[in-house]
Amino acid sequence: MEFLTRIFLTSIFFFIVSVSKSQNTQNDLILGKWIFEEFLYPYDATEEKQQADKANKGLVITFSVGNKYKSEQKSKVKRNNASGLYKILPGDKIILIRDTFSIVTLNEKHLKLSLDSNHPIVVFKKL
Repeated sequence: MEFLTRIFLTSIFFFIVSVSKSQNTQNDLILGKWIFEEFLYPYDATEEKQQADKANKGLVITFSVGNKYKSEQKSKVKRNNASGLYKILPGDKIILIRDTFSIVTLNEKHLKLSLDSNHPIVVFKKL
C-alpha cells in the first residue's frame, strides 16, 4: 500500500511540474515585441481582410515582465494604442484588453490569437 501511495504521489508531482513548465514556457515565449502581420478569416472575406490588414499595419504589441503589455500604432487606429496587464491561463488562453483569447500558436516566430470561431485569427510576428 505504501508503495502504491508513493507511485501515486510521484505521478501527481510530475504532472504538476509539467503543467507548470508549459505555462512558464508560454510566459517566456510571449515576452518581447510583436508586429501585426495579418488576419486569417474563417470564411471568404477578401475585401474585408485587405481593409483590416491595411488598417492594422504597423501595430506593435510588447509583452514585458510583470504581465504588462503595451500596444502602439502610429498614425492609424488610435484605439490600438493601449497598455495594461495580461494573464496567461491554463488551456492556452490569454486575457488581454478585457477579452479572453485562445492562443492558437505561440513560438519563437509567431503569435496567433483567436477570440472565437466567428472572428479572424490575429497573426503577429516576433520582432
